[in-house]
Amino acid sequence: MAKKKAPWGPSGAALKEEYKKATGKSALYCGKLSKGFQEWRKQKQG
Repeated sequence: MAKKKAPWGPSGAALKEEYKKATGKSALYCGKLSKGFQEWRKQKQG
């Protein structure tokens, strides 16, 4: 079974874990990606 790719790429889950470790916050807020996570991800991607 093929997994459906998340819009932010295949490493979405790993990124969320990394963000949680780095900030102590969850990447999700009310079922959506939090602003903080989106900003953090942008900085990581450079």
